[in-house]
Amino acid sequence: MPRKLAIRLGSVGIAIRLITALLVIFIPARLNVTGEGRLSLTFDYKVYASPATQTKYPNPTDIVTVEEDPYSNNNWTTPENVGADDAAYASITTPTFDSPDYSYIIKALGFGFTIPANSTINGITVEVERYADAAEGLGKDALVQLYQAGARQGSNYADTVNDWDTAPTIKSYGGATDLWGLTWTVDQINAADFGVALAAQATTINADIYVDFVRITVDYTPPPADISNTPNNWNLGTVIADSFYETELNNFTVTNNSAYPVTITISGDNMTGGDTPWILSDTATPGPDTYGLIAGLEGGSYNITVPQSFANTLVGNLSNVSPDNSQKWGLQFWAPTSFDEYGVSKSANVTLTATQP
Repeated sequence: MPRKLAIRLGSVGIAIRLITALLVIFIPARLNVTGEGRLSLTFDYKVYASPATQTKYPNPTDIVTVEEDPYSNNNWTTPENVGADDAAYASITTPTFDSPDYSYIIKALGFGFTIPANSTINGITVEVERYADAAEGLGKDALVQLYQAGARQGSNYADTVNDWDTAPTIKSYGGATDLWGLTWTVDQINAADFGVALAAQATTINADIYVDFVRITVDYTPPPADISNTPNNWNLGTVIADSFYETELNNFTVTNNSAYPVTITISGDNMTGGDTPWILSDTATPGPDTYGLIAGLEGGSYNITVPQSFANTLVGNLSNVSPDNSQKWGLQFWAPTSFDEYGVSKSANVTLTATQP
């Protein structure tokens, strides 16, 4: 009667490596060749991934003007117009706006950021579209500063040297790695009292100045994704020596415990140990010394090849709209078509990679 080959995949230790904006999760699978028995795999890990840096571009919804020394000579008309990029302008066109008068401060708050908790704030960029009427008179920046916790704080990035252009022009202040001389928390950025202070100064007699919009870009790195996989045990049937063997589907559940979507890809390694390595087929087609792995999602075809030279998508955009949003998936193991090693151990890695799209 044919000999039977039992393959046991023992307890799995997880090594977590952070690569650029990804975390690669290794699931070592150890095969112990001992005679008749079963093939088993144990999962026991909590997965973390570092998503790519994200950027947001909202506009303010709470816009008022305030008189603060020395920004106290002329008020703005329709200051609420700076809340949208729509060619509707806040303006000062009164004939009494003469050099060296200052405008009131446009206080633009209520940007509505929803940056995930525990993110790292990397930089803040303010953009203002504005111009001055050359036929009437010119103006320039006097104040471009941020509101933190409702108070003007940090660097004033106003260009107090150059007059505004005489055609609508977008001027940028700060940058993707510029914190304006301040330390920021996510709560401060998401707060309703976070925003921009903007004021101008006349540089000629009867200056006429216009502002179309004020907007903020915040560059930040979200917290690591929190992903888990269950169950922690995978029991397969007996592998028969010198014959092709395909396991039954083995089902798992991958869960995204994060506050944002993730994409999960899957790949694997060659199995080492013994005299002859088992090569993982990039097409999941077994051969004399080649084994295959194939995966799929519940309710779909199990046609996701687990390759070694590249990664295939296992779960795309697994969002966490509700707590513990999860996706069931399955994995099949195809043994080599023939082999003659008994009583040896082989090991390999199955790699899940989680990123934020």
